Amino acid sequence: MIYQQVFQKFRELAVIDDEEAEKYRWLCDECVEELYEMLADNGKTLSENRLSSVASAMAWYKYVAVAKDSNVTSFKAGELTVSYRQKSESARQYLQQSLRSIAPYLKDNYFVFRSVRNYDISDHS
Repeated sequence: MIYQQVFQKFRELAVIDDEEAEKYRWLCDECVEELYEMLADNGKTLSENRLSSVASAMAWYKYVAVAKDSNVTSFKAGELTVSYRQKSESARQYLQQSLRSIAPYLKDNYFVFRSVRNYDISDHS
């Protein structure tokens, strides 16, 4: 079952013991459900192994985001610079790579800005 595969892979990525991992089983389950919602065909064309790899990457990234040693290390509002600890950056990059590997199977939920021709309201008074 994919939920158990995700949990096992998450535990290996996070390098934590069974007791600590068990506290985050809910996170793994949520990531499985979130991934299925992102997929255009609900995962019918992807193997369970591939799905579990991506869902575990999502769970690891979220785990690192809430872990006490992986918070933002600096924030600058002037030119908007945010720095993360190395572990957070590694988890983010791994998640992005995992999602790219299944990109053709994901729903297109992106917003796009397009140009609009100039409309002069004085001509239509």
